[in-house]
Amino acid sequence: RTSLVPGWFPSIPTRSQIQTLKLDELKDACGERGVRKTGNKSDLQQRLLTWSTEQHSRRVLERNALHTVNGDPLHDSITNDIRTDEYTSDTDTIRDTYNDENDHYDQAQIDPLI
Repeated sequence: RTSLVPGWFPSIPTRSQIQTLKLDELKDACGERGVRKTGNKSDLQQRLLTWSTEQHSRRVLERNALHTVNGDPLHDSITNDIRTDEYTSDTDTIRDTYNDENDHYDQAQIDPLI
């Protein structure tokens, strides 16, 4: 039998996406993800939401693990901050640039009155 899950339905759905499905679609979506597919619509929605939340959390943890050197994301985010001084000879000005994976700014772009 062909799956009743709509083609637009993502592999890890959001709450609102889960809530749009009809009972038969929910059963198929649960079955495709290895989630128990018995019960009423509310039960299936809750199980699928729990599964989606777990999958999302797992992905975030895996992504964070890829961006750490010693296994401590906070320590690594501090030690991975890179400070570079860029000298421009034609104007003899010093420009400080700060980089980390979440933030990038040029000191010359910051209003000194703030």
